[in-house]
Amino acid sequence: VTEGWVSAILLQASAYKDSGALADARDMESLIRTAVWNRLSAGERDFLLSLSLLDSFTLEEAAAAGGAPTLPEGLGAMLNGSFFIQYVSDKAAYSIHGILKDYLALRLENLPDDARRRMRYRVASACAGTGDFLRSAELYVDENDYDKALALPLTSAYINEQKERNILPLVDKIVDKSPEAVLLKHPFRLLAFAFQFMQSGDGARFSRLMRLLKSLIDSPPAGVDRAELCRLRGETALLLSFTEFNDIERMSARHREAIACLQSSGSGGSSEAAVFGSTPWSFGIPSVLFLYWSKSGELDRELDQMDECLPVYQKLSAGHGAGAECVMRAETHLLRGEDKEAEACVYKALYLANEAGQSSVALCAELILARIKLLRGDGPGYGAARENIKKYRRGFPQRAVLRMVDLCLAGLDLALGITDDLPEWLGSPEGVRNALYVQGRPYGLVMYAKILLLEKRFPELYGLTETMMEMGNGIRSVLPVLCRRILLASAKFAEGREEEAAERLEAALKIALPDRIFLPFAEFGANLLPLINKRMDGRNSAGLVALLERQKKGSAAIINHLKPYREALTEREKEIALLARDGLRTREIAGRLFVSENTVKSALKKIFSKLKIRSRNDLGKVDF
Repeated sequence: VTEGWVSAILLQASAYKDSGALADARDMESLIRTAVWNRLSAGERDFLLSLSLLDSFTLEEAAAAGGAPTLPEGLGAMLNGSFFIQYVSDKAAYSIHGILKDYLALRLENLPDDARRRMRYRVASACAGTGDFLRSAELYVDENDYDKALALPLTSAYINEQKERNILPLVDKIVDKSPEAVLLKHPFRLLAFAFQFMQSGDGARFSRLMRLLKSLIDSPPAGVDRAELCRLRGETALLLSFTEFNDIERMSARHREAIACLQSSGSGGSSEAAVFGSTPWSFGIPSVLFLYWSKSGELDRELDQMDECLPVYQKLSAGHGAGAECVMRAETHLLRGEDKEAEACVYKALYLANEAGQSSVALCAELILARIKLLRGDGPGYGAARENIKKYRRGFPQRAVLRMVDLCLAGLDLALGITDDLPEWLGSPEGVRNALYVQGRPYGLVMYAKILLLEKRFPELYGLTETMMEMGNGIRSVLPVLCRRILLASAKFAEGREEEAAERLEAALKIALPDRIFLPFAEFGANLLPLINKRMDGRNSAGLVALLERQKKGSAAIINHLKPYREALTEREKEIALLARDGLRTREIAGRLFVSENTVKSALKKIFSKLKIRSRNDLGKVDF
């Protein structure tokens, strides 16, 4: 029985209950008109049309959208007893069924233009009043009122907090369709939008907004407040510092310029617009070194630069990135095999980051601790470190932090050669691009390349071009280049193509040896040890070889420690197993848990393997 048939039966049942007769209707539209629409008063119809403009709503939001202090009596009864307006408990809000919503959309289009416009404005105002600025802006944009949309507080902080709601298409439309005179009335909104374009890699729109801001700063209109102009200059300098990424000195020069301008504005040298909003300091990846090591042989100098320059930025940004300089040193020590020194730096970083509420920096530190435990073969310590990382999912629900947790756990699994419990989005370049800011995508692509290596999907690995694996647009970063060369060397060596492997290994060593960065060879090319011993040509390889041996021994100890835990079902696997045992099909399980069907199928394979059964029918015969 299709959903349409179920709806028709319920509508006829409602009509019969109220009138004692079935509705005379030949199609769904006429059935809804007879069984629902014709029974509503004019005021109730207006309310229902208003609610159709919302994806979901509370009772208070419904009243505000209808422009009245309370809901009409008939509509209140519909909310409490209708199949077509249901309460969604996990959202704590009501939602209109798609069939009724389609009918209401037709009714809305048939309204006179003025009436429809007044209704959209009323609902837009109600949305703004309840804090749903995204939906409010969408409704104003639908009426081509870009000035009202830009007047809403669509700050970087608000945009970042939208989780899975993709606000960028709306921002694109506002920037593309608004007259320049309207855009220039809202310079601080342009700053927030420009930062979003920079993060997403949209260079054309970013450049356009920066041109507009520059024109406003260079030729301000008469009567512009001097303090506001100085503030705009300071916030713009802060934004432009990100275009110097990852040149620490040049970024810091922009930060000093921003502080000088903001002090002139009377704001004390701190950013008020917070261009970056709640964007993680590490741009959503758990590695500072991946972002800021920009030149082979210069790492120690860059560490000193970070020590000197980061406090300037933190003064400007109210502590954004606190502890990151300690994380960068800790990561450097770890990659050199200096785990005791790394551990000392990590605890300092954790203290500074947690004091300032910098969850992304703290997560970077937590991952280093887990990698230290892995290197030492400390099974209980490794397990505790993983659990600490998982806690960030509960304490920090921001989308970027959740992705960082995914990357931390995936990186640890991949270091152990485990690929059976990775996040779905990490399984393709497109998933990586959609999940991560442009600055963090090379990190995600390195993780994806490691998956290809472990699964011996060598042609796909070779297909990852340098433009995908390395940072473009003038941004320099050494670590993704090093990892890529190690991965390619490892793949070539696994295929028996020793000379090609040796060529890529030599290129990797050329990057790594001047700064004594050795751990990536253990994490991305453990099979290269025989080739390293053979090809080092008398160069000092003791530190590199010793670290590869330590990582190999530590990994074996961790795998042995995890064996009993890996044979037990995870919480998600238990959920899926219980639903499958209750007879739900793959599609139904996927819908219930908000995952893809492929995720369910993959989980069932692991469940069958762990429980040593062959099919769903056997799930009722075993305990789990």
